Amino acid sequence: GVLRAVFCLFGTIPRSIRYTWPRFDQSIRRLRAHNISTDVYTFNLEPTASQLVDGRLLDQHDQAIINATHREWEKQAVVDAKIHSRCGANLTRCMFKNNQYYSRRVTLNALRQLYSEARVAKWLKKSHYDVAIVVGPDYYLALNISIEEVRAASRPRNADAIFTTNVNDGFGLAGCTNGFYIATPRALAPVLSRFYELPSPLLDAPREQEVDDYENVLMRSMNRTGIRRLRSGMVFFKVRGSGRVEWQGPSFGWHMPPPPPPPLPP
Repeated sequence: GVLRAVFCLFGTIPRSIRYTWPRFDQSIRRLRAHNISTDVYTFNLEPTASQLVDGRLLDQHDQAIINATHREWEKQAVVDAKIHSRCGANLTRCMFKNNQYYSRRVTLNALRQLYSEARVAKWLKKSHYDVAIVVGPDYYLALNISIEEVRAASRPRNADAIFTTNVNDGFGLAGCTNGFYIATPRALAPVLSRFYELPSPLLDAPREQEVDDYENVLMRSMNRTGIRRLRSGMVFFKVRGSGRVEWQGPSFGWHMPPPPPPPLPP
């Protein structure tokens, strides 16, 4: 029969959506062509009208490019108040750390992303889909979403599993890449809701490990909720509001071999 899927975008959607949507749309059409009915859900975190994102003002009308089935949104100022209530005025109760602590600005942005994922989870809990694909709106998908992964995620044997990529598994590769997930709503909801585990026991890495970065927190959340990680073959790039593209993976010289030298000219 027809598989019922939902494609979910979360975060500050107008930031880069005019660059990333054509690929998302292409992927959604491809899913539908393979007998996977696919709705579209968006949660938009809306900054104040005067706030610059990546050095430019956002145009909320950019969201109109998305033919969404379900739309939800919340003002960033309201979300920030909820974050400060949970994490303290200076966010000191929710500090992330890789080789050094995140700056306050980076911490706040990470917490906003966690909250946005939790809003997706809240909506998914009320939904009746066989499978969900959850993606950050500023990710440019370099590959097609795998039809095989979507079908596999919906099968009963994978009811306790989430497909994620290994584009960026965090500092020391001790975590799990965030921002691209394929799974049943039931498997996704507890992991996407990890904002509500703050400030404890989310940031409770063993001291000998000394890693509390965003990706490690995701991995520990999956471990605590008994969710298995399945590796997706997806590769993505982050697109800034300016159109600048960034690779999210580890820099060369870490745990990855350096790229081969370019061929010598003839």
